[in-house]
Amino acid sequence: MEDDPEWVEVADQVAYLSRTMDEVLVWMHEAERSGLVPSGLRSRSRDISELNRILAHIKALRETLGLVESNGNMESVRKVLIESLSDMETKAAGLRNRLTHEEA
Repeated sequence: MEDDPEWVEVADQVAYLSRTMDEVLVWMHEAERSGLVPSGLRSRSRDISELNRILAHIKALRETLGLVESNGNMESVRKVLIESLSDMETKAAGLRNRLTHEEA
């Protein structure tokens, strides 16, 4: 597997992406430190990204729950989906709240 050209290419791409992300993080840190961008922008960006992931997850859970409810009685699956949806909505509300208070 190590000698497979496709895996070598994937490993090279992952290494390149990792280096690029390191550079972006260094640039963000330096920009914040120098005052070119507001302090906390990196943290806020991370929170916005996490909120977007959570909202996408919530949407998928709602769609799945709708399918389960329209296709018969699958109470155990329904219960897990509802618990997961509730958890994700709580996380999203917490992030929204934190982001809103940071804007103020």
